[in-house]
Amino acid sequence: MANVLKYPSDLDTNNLYKHRIQFKNKVHQNQSNQSRYGEKSVHLYMPADALKTSYSQTFADTDLGAFGNLARNFSQDKIDQVSTAATSGNVDRMMSTLANIGLDKSNQRAVTQALVKGAVKQVIGGETGAGTVAALTGKVGAIINPFKAVMYTGPGGFRTFSFTFIMQPENKNEADTIKEIVRFFKYNMHPGLTNLDYDAVAGDPISGDGARAARSETGSITTSAYLTYPDTFEIKLKPHGKQQTNSTKNSLFKIKPCFLESFNVDYSTSGGPAFFDDNDGSPATTTIAMQFKETELMTRQSIDQGF
Repeated sequence: MANVLKYPSDLDTNNLYKHRIQFKNKVHQNQSNQSRYGEKSVHLYMPADALKTSYSQTFADTDLGAFGNLARNFSQDKIDQVSTAATSGNVDRMMSTLANIGLDKSNQRAVTQALVKGAVKQVIGGETGAGTVAALTGKVGAIINPFKAVMYTGPGGFRTFSFTFIMQPENKNEADTIKEIVRFFKYNMHPGLTNLDYDAVAGDPISGDGARAARSETGSITTSAYLTYPDTFEIKLKPHGKQQTNSTKNSLFKIKPCFLESFNVDYSTSGGPAFFDDNDGSPATTTIAMQFKETELMTRQSIDQGF
């Protein structure tokens, strides 16, 4: 297999394919001897679906409760005073403390009710406690303000990228290259089988001080105790064949290292079979659809770097 695979074969000189995308597999550092083909790169024309990405963050609706709302608005020493008064079980002391820290009467009652509500649940317990509280609030005709808030819970997840390429070879060399491209993606997205050497003292094939790296692809999926990691992929968008810089001035976006999540190949031509009349029976059309997932979450620093 060549170190660099290109489709179409005149990718570098054909003006119809000025914009390109490059894929390079990165072999896991501890399994450099596991990849039979090493690190290769595939250069393809840039499809329209390569120009899409999305960013997301996760926010949750949270019921702070009166005491939680108090915690959001008051200093830690005042919260400690309320906590001490609450554990005393003395309502008058709680009200006095709430007044001393500057809480108005309406909020004094709300916090006290919230603490009493919690006490009822704790004393009676479980569903019975919740039912008792519901009965009491129904009798009064009012509920305790839940003090809802939107809380940030973290990044929305890893970005994914989908690419679809339609390849129709014009000669045998291109047909052979397309076969190698398909194999490149299929091979490097999958795990390998490994036979690990155990260190006699550490007894740990992964992290022991004397542990040795994976040495051979032996056994089968039904007998091998370990699977090696699939390769990651380095993906670069190259408008006009030029690599983007590490800058916020990029009009497009860069892509962090990715795993190849799914790979679909379709050899039909206009919905039917069509093959070259050669010894290999090469298909007239090969369509591949891939979805990659980044291995790193996005941060503001990532945005500053052009991602």
